[in-house]
Amino acid sequence: MLEIMRTAPLMFALGLSAVYAQNPAPGAPTTAQDDSGIGPWPWVIMVVLLMAALIWNYQRRRGR
Repeated sequence: MLEIMRTAPLMFALGLSAVYAQNPAPGAPTTAQDDSGIGPWPWVIMVVLLMAALIWNYQRRRGR
């Protein structure tokens, strides 16, 4: 239960950012207007870093 309470702010922030990504604020540049040509690489890097952090945290908790 403590683990859920510890990660609750992160989950709330991720959910809020997902809501704002689906419904951008009025006047805010959307991805259609701001197509920089980077592609999905920021998302790929973010997912890889998140998975690495989760694996590292799991191994640290098991005492390796």
